[in-house]
Amino acid sequence: MMTNFRPHAVCLAAALIAGSWLLSPAAARAEGEIVGVRASSLSLYESAEGQRIDSLDRAAVAMPLDVEEVAPNRRLKVTIDGRTVWLAPHQVIMAEGVTVESGCISVSPQYASTRALGSCE
Repeated sequence: MMTNFRPHAVCLAAALIAGSWLLSPAAARAEGEIVGVRASSLSLYESAEGQRIDSLDRAAVAMPLDVEEVAPNRRLKVTIDGRTVWLAPHQVIMAEGVTVESGCISVSPQYASTRALGSCE
């Protein structure tokens, strides 16, 4: 007889597995276009987690830019003048109708922040 069975622990484990799938590189791929730059210059990063390597004036960036990949930290991989770089999402304007979908995971609030969970209908 299972006296130490804890359903909350099973739900938490299932949520962690599902969450890791949502953040995997295959699940993070997105198609979309960048149609504008919000600031006067655009910072370029060497990798999704990397350091800033350069910046370009807004007028020097030919639009639209195709988004090749979206990293788990939401940085966007693009090619500018034959050079593959990463951009911070808050610096750019995406084409309308382009969204990065995320799934709802049901987790007991005692194990997770409710702000991070959002609302699932």
